[in-house]
Amino acid sequence: MGMGFHIIASLKDCPIDKIRSTSKLNKLLNNIVDEAKFHKVGEISCHINGNKPSSFVLLAESHVSIYSDPSTGNVELDIFCCNGEDSARTALNKMVSSLKPNSFISKEVRR
Repeated sequence: MGMGFHIIASLKDCPIDKIRSTSKLNKLLNNIVDEAKFHKVGEISCHINGNKPSSFVLLAESHVSIYSDPSTGNVELDIFCCNGEDSARTALNKMVSSLKPNSFISKEVRR
């Protein structure tokens, strides 16, 4: 019996204006949490290496995180939840439709 469902994804060439600030990433993650019907416990954000916004939402079900590099338009996503595949896929689809990358790859892991 598994513990949850994990999706990791790399999004390439996202519009810079969508990923350049932690406030935009936080708003995106909070919208995704609502749409996927997750239960938010807390959130934190920071800039890695001074200019790479990163945001993390702790969920009762696990977590959703996003790391961006505005200099390249690239984004790394991590979605892990213990309440089913549909919620995790909803979160991924919402991120992709919101960030509008030129391309993306994702991997799903049952854990």
